[in-house]
Amino acid sequence: MSRFNQRLKARLRNQDVAAGFREMEAELNLLGAIDTMREQLHVSKEQLATRMDRTRPSISRVLNDEDANPTLDTITELLDALEVTADVKLRRRTSTDDGPIRVEVVI
Repeated sequence: MSRFNQRLKARLRNQDVAAGFREMEAELNLLGAIDTMREQLHVSKEQLATRMDRTRPSISRVLNDEDANPTLDTITELLDALEVTADVKLRRRTSTDDGPIRVEVVI
């Protein structure tokens, strides 16, 4: 196990740190899935920005910045501009769940 993973594992023993990590990881997974879909649809960030009436740098920030915190409206705009849909299914958490959001890209 790498030193990074050892330190991460130790820090994740703290419940507050673990909760924050899972939340951040879930957000990044969702944005990563949207960006993966964009790439698979062969839509450039420039094209996406034009479709959303935004600038390319603003789209790059939403999709790439560690500190990106898009609103649900922004996520909906991204999905609309890509002409894709997202299915949301709420259920009780199980012991095998990794975090609050599970993301899957389906083409």
